Amino acid sequence: MCCVCASLLQMPRGRKRHAPATPVNPHQTRRRASNQADVVEPATTAPKPRKTRRRGSQVTDVVESVNVPDFTASMLQNQQLQQTVSSMASSISALQQTVQALAESQATLMSRIEQQPSLAPLQQPCILPNAGVNPAPIIQDTGFQVPPSRSSRRGNSNCYSTSTDSYSLTGHLNFLLQSSLAASTRSAYERVWRTYSEFSYGTLGRPAVLPLPIQDLAHFVAFLDSRTYSPATISTYMSALGYYHRINNLPDNTACFLVRKLVSTVQKLRSRPDTRLPITPSILKMLIQSIDKVIADFYLQALLKCMFLVAFFGFFRVGEITSEINSDKPVLRLGNLFKGANGYHIIISTFKHSTGQPHRINFHRQLDPTLCPVSALDLYLQHRGSAPGPLFVLRGLLPICRSAFQSRLDLCLAFCGLDIAKYKSHSFRIGAASLSAELGLSDAQIRKLGRWHTDAFKRYIRGESHIALII
Repeated sequence: MCCVCASLLQMPRGRKRHAPATPVNPHQTRRRASNQADVVEPATTAPKPRKTRRRGSQVTDVVESVNVPDFTASMLQNQQLQQTVSSMASSISALQQTVQALAESQATLMSRIEQQPSLAPLQQPCILPNAGVNPAPIIQDTGFQVPPSRSSRRGNSNCYSTSTDSYSLTGHLNFLLQSSLAASTRSAYERVWRTYSEFSYGTLGRPAVLPLPIQDLAHFVAFLDSRTYSPATISTYMSALGYYHRINNLPDNTACFLVRKLVSTVQKLRSRPDTRLPITPSILKMLIQSIDKVIADFYLQALLKCMFLVAFFGFFRVGEITSEINSDKPVLRLGNLFKGANGYHIIISTFKHSTGQPHRINFHRQLDPTLCPVSALDLYLQHRGSAPGPLFVLRGLLPICRSAFQSRLDLCLAFCGLDIAKYKSHSFRIGAASLSAELGLSDAQIRKLGRWHTDAFKRYIRGESHIALII
């Protein structure tokens, strides 16, 4: 109970006398001269002592009035200001801790990158093995997930499908880069990189890192020429190395003037005419008839007859019909062969200069039974059976390699009195191109039959084939 209430209670119950209101002294308050809102504070001077007036037995206490509401508001504002300052200090401290944690994380990440240089995308190309180590992808995984595919809006208010299937864009991108080359081309390019890596380590004394310096490429051309690599092989090696530069968005140093001049010089100095002769239809018939004389095994006889005729009428490269043990090289398989009403046809999609589109090769019956590929396939498949695997195999489904095929061809050539130095396994393809030109086929038709990407077949045309053959 305050003093004023106590004084009122002590007054007599007779005639009530109100205490006169004490006027507020204007000198008791002062205003703060600051940028804050005006706050009225009590005067710092001590209040006047309580006055007591005595009239007979009545005592009236007059208490100096104090501005209590103004003082309470000032205290509340001070407390709120202190709380705001404290909250800001806590936020600044938390922000400083976060910045320090981010700096530590960045330092840790940089140290890991320095400890693992193989993760740098430009150190190893996308599909490029380096000393037996799996290649690093060109683009590192971002973890971005593909949103659901859009579905039809007809009868469906939701424009997105509810499927939750998603995959990494980076993984699919690297898959597309892997698929941009044919399997045979990719294998050849990887072999080129291994050869260059061995040269760089053994001769230059440093690892192979893209982009390859121009001086190193020039020394590599000289190295290949000193090892009697053919000009065409050297040009292929430069094309493979140039591909790895371009696929990694790096300047292609293999296209500089110095390197191109060296390659052209090798071609000029070591160029020699192609002395391989074509296997004409007449020579092919002689070879088919000689097989029974030089080969005793019936299965091998049927195999060689079929391979000779398929290689000639199908414009096949020997690497497409022969295979090696434990080799991933694409080869003609039994599943590529189909029989129709008029003969057989082969569908292949992996070959040199292929674009991934399937290519159909037809085999029709010939008037001469000795040169009929359909009859030869019928006989061979009776001996081979229907077991899956390469189309042309030895007994026990063992693949026939290129050297074994060439050695049997040499036996037949020698029996026929032909020069084995001028007739090779590629002579079947040369003979097919020469016969097609003699029959009047256009350049476009010959390119399609032989699966040529350019007019390179023109250097295979050797002259007339003296026997007309119905294809």
